[in-house]
Amino acid sequence: MKLLLCTATLLTLFLPPLSAFAAIQEEAHQLCQTDINQPPGDIRSTSEAHVSPLEVQYIDSPSELINNGQILLASMRSFAANTIRLDDQLYTLEELHFHVPAENTIDGKRYAMELHLMHRNSNGELAVVVVMFTEGALNKTLARLWQSLPSVLEKRTTLFTPVDINQLLPADKTYWRFNGSQSSPSCLENAVWVVLQHPLTLSSAQLEKFMRAVHEHKSASVRPLPTGNDEKSHAAGSDLVLKRDGDPIHLG
Repeated sequence: MKLLLCTATLLTLFLPPLSAFAAIQEEAHQLCQTDINQPPGDIRSTSEAHVSPLEVQYIDSPSELINNGQILLASMRSFAANTIRLDDQLYTLEELHFHVPAENTIDGKRYAMELHLMHRNSNGELAVVVVMFTEGALNKTLARLWQSLPSVLEKRTTLFTPVDINQLLPADKTYWRFNGSQSSPSCLENAVWVVLQHPLTLSSAQLEKFMRAVHEHKSASVRPLPTGNDEKSHAAGSDLVLKRDGDPIHLG
């Protein structure tokens, strides 16, 4: 994977009617077969890393979980002040979503889960911060976030306990950086990808809880990679998306 140090001009996407989802997913599938910059990809640990830590300022918590039958959403207040800084540009957090299993691999290894934190700057350019999760110790932040995962369609669950999004990032924020397309809903929108080197953990029980909540309403979302060392194989991929009020919903 070729590492790049520049941002890209992005195409703004809007939420289509539900009847158009199938067509969009089919178009995305075809595009993803030929887009050489699109994720997933295999990141090599020998690639040059950015030693300077990622500048992060996450203050506000998501407010609500929603199961719409395609994905689980968690809305974030429209005035939320969560940002990162790249190349002296300020990017505001728009949504978070989890992929089970991970979309990308590191040295051929696919992790149990992958978190995407989607940010956009004032020019509409997209930056995605990626965190890998491996099965291990209980993750207390995920436990608070997922304590009321809605499994019923259209059910809304208010998050009364604030969730510190900073705790979903490793303490060491050394990262790899490259350019690629947005993984959801399609490969149409380019993005700067910031992949944090150090994974976090979640327990096997937490992973199963997530899969039970989403699996019934979500088909596989992980595009195939060359055979590698998958941490754990799951029958189908599942996504959980956290979004800001009024922003486009991205299906993964």
